[in-house]
Amino acid sequence: MLRSQDIARSLEQQIVFGRLHPGQRLIEDELLAQFDATRHQVRSALEALVSEGLATKVRNKGVHVRSYTPTEISELYEIRDILQTAAIRRMPLPCPPETVAHLQKLCDAHCAATAPHDLLTLNDAFHETIFALCGNRMLADEVAAHTRATHPIRSRGFFDAEYLSIARREHQQMVDALRDGDRDALIALNSRHIERPKQRYLEMRAALDLA
Repeated sequence: MLRSQDIARSLEQQIVFGRLHPGQRLIEDELLAQFDATRHQVRSALEALVSEGLATKVRNKGVHVRSYTPTEISELYEIRDILQTAAIRRMPLPCPPETVAHLQKLCDAHCAATAPHDLLTLNDAFHETIFALCGNRMLADEVAAHTRATHPIRSRGFFDAEYLSIARREHQQMVDALRDGDRDALIALNSRHIERPKQRYLEMRAALDLA
C-alpha cells in the first residue's frame, strides 16, 4: 500500500504527463481503487496537491486539477521569471568544472531519455541543480515550488518532438553559458525556456474557446 506522499507524487506525474487534465475532478473512490489506499491516505494526498497549487478544492464540488485563467497564467509565469532571474544573478560564474560536468551528464541523459518519467525526473534534476547554485536555499525552494505549480500548463511538451528538441537544445546552451560565465545569455535563455509552454497553453485555451 502506498503512502499519501507517494500517491500525491503519482498524481502529480499524471498531471505533468497530461493523463489528468486541467479542470478534471479527482474522485476519491476512484483513487481508493487505483492506489489500494485508505480514504485518509487519499485525502492527505489530495490536500498536498491543493497546498502545492496543483489542484483546487471547492466546497460540495470536490478536488479538481488546477485550471488557470489567462491572467493567472501570465502572473504565475511573471513570478517564475522574476524568481529565476534573481537566482541566476546570485550565482557565482563561471561554474566550477565539476558542476559543469554534472550538468552535462544530466543534459546528455535527458537527450537520450524517451520514457516520460525519465524525462520529467532528469528535467527536474537539471533545473534544480542549476538554481541550487544561487546559494540561497529558500530562493531555490521558491523557484521549485512555482515551477511545480505550472505542471498542468506544461503537460503536452513531454510528448511533442519539436518542443522537446528545442528544450534539449536550450539545456545545452544553458550548460555552455554556465561554463563560460555568460550571465546575460543564461538569463535570456531561461526567460525563453519558460515562455514557450506559457504561450503554447494560452494558444490552446484560445482555440478551445473559439471551438
